[in-house]
Amino acid sequence: MPIDATYCSEEIYLRSALQNDSQSLWEWRNDPQTCAMSQNSAPVSWEDHSRWFEASLKNPQRLILIGCSIINGKIGMCRFDSVIQSAEVSINMNPVHRGKGLSKPLLSGCIQFFLKQTPLSLRATIHKNNAPSQRLFTQCAFIKKSEQDSFYFYERNAIGLDSLP
Repeated sequence: MPIDATYCSEEIYLRSALQNDSQSLWEWRNDPQTCAMSQNSAPVSWEDHSRWFEASLKNPQRLILIGCSIINGKIGMCRFDSVIQSAEVSINMNPVHRGKGLSKPLLSGCIQFFLKQTPLSLRATIHKNNAPSQRLFTQCAFIKKSEQDSFYFYERNAIGLDSLP
């Protein structure tokens, strides 16, 4: 389900990840704040990331969307990993665009696009210390369902939620 470009707000458009996005995603993943909030907090080597990214682009169960702005370039990414009846969603903002109010239009636009193609329930795993992501996913109709160790587990039912707030 790759896409060339689709608009999710006046300022943000989405496109499928391309091979030339690998460097940006690796840099964002290894940002200290991203590492601290990740399930695996260790930095990822370029070699490991390159193998993962190459496999991800070929994996029909994984969708990586890049959020872009005409003015600001790449602002962030959303990844959907589909399994039988649900998909895990994650978001990572370009560190230079954090705190600018762009994560909600990015995440909600990505969710709307994904659910039109694949109407699955969604899950998200969020670090307990990541209050901004907890608020973001709550604003996008996710509900905290459980917790384990340092993480909360959020869910969002695809049924009856055609549009996000």
